[in-house]
Amino acid sequence: MRATGLTALLALASALWTGGPAAQERAVRVRPAGQTDEASQQVRIAATTSDPDYGYRSSDPILLGGMAEHDFDRRLDNYFQLLRSPEGEPLTVVVGDTCCPFRPAGSADVMTLQVVDAGVDGDRPYRFYVNGFQSGTLYAPRGLLAARNREDLEAIDGALDNLRSGFVDGAINALKPLASAGDAMAQFHLGRILADRKDFRGAYEWFLKAAQAGHSVSQATVAHMLESGTGVAQDRKAASLWIQRAAANGNTGALMRLALQTLSGNPSAADLAKAAGMLQLAADLGDPAAQAAYGIMLIQGKGVAQNNFLGLMWLDLARKAGDPNAVDVYPRLSALHTAQTMARVEQMAEQWSQRNAPPPSVDEALVGLPARGKAPASP
Repeated sequence: MRATGLTALLALASALWTGGPAAQERAVRVRPAGQTDEASQQVRIAATTSDPDYGYRSSDPILLGGMAEHDFDRRLDNYFQLLRSPEGEPLTVVVGDTCCPFRPAGSADVMTLQVVDAGVDGDRPYRFYVNGFQSGTLYAPRGLLAARNREDLEAIDGALDNLRSGFVDGAINALKPLASAGDAMAQFHLGRILADRKDFRGAYEWFLKAAQAGHSVSQATVAHMLESGTGVAQDRKAASLWIQRAAANGNTGALMRLALQTLSGNPSAADLAKAAGMLQLAADLGDPAAQAAYGIMLIQGKGVAQNNFLGLMWLDLARKAGDPNAVDVYPRLSALHTAQTMARVEQMAEQWSQRNAPPPSVDEALVGLPARGKAPASP
């Protein structure tokens, strides 16, 4: 390597949030736009919850109901149709096994929860637990965007179709009523449109509303605008608070930025451990730059127990995702190990990609993130 120690780590961990949209993939189990059924009238999302466990923990599942009415599958479809990734893209949903037996109060029967994995562009970093036997107020899990109902979602999608067709004013006019009524998804898209038009003051106002509703990308955007004084008076203290909120909601750029800040100067052992925890969370959410940086920390044993197998696995994943630093350093590091070792590393990377591993054993209290997939155990 051309640089060593923390200098190399900082060089690898250089990518910050840029505000660009994620690659879009059409979600599975989603009906064509405009098609409705009776279940669509029953599924309403009240708000985005601030509870970090809601939906992400079997102890706090999504109370969807519908099993008794033989309507669970349609309700499940309609609920996940209302959700979007933090960047506003449709989710690819994979309905998995059942788990976590429980006995509802007053019932002698043992029930199970439905496990649902979701994500964008083939990656599935979100795992949800859904209760089809008990109904309750429905919320959007923290960190995700959501339309409140099918009608609002179709209006937002229609506005975005107008935008893609060049009818910008039509898109703005369609989004404003929904945004004014408190729809965070509409607020986020309206902020993006106004920012593209260089109306940064107007964009900041809508990003701020979406950020206050818990949208992580809007929180990171507000932090950037406050720090740079774009569309609002410069306020670095407020920017720091918003970047921490974005990190707590799983924004990988915010996690990377906080990790870099923690590693700057002469970090203590506690600083190294904190930065490693944040990089691990961002890596497990699929951020290639974080995967490369965390891989280096594992290989160097900085802030985390030294582990060549896991370090090389994260670098391999980052390399395959196109991270230029990982592409540069991985061949030279792999040349130092046997073919048997590298075969095991490739196997671990494939297992991680397929999300076949159990939940992670990381310190999630660091930023309050939900459980995600975990890297396979090294030999």
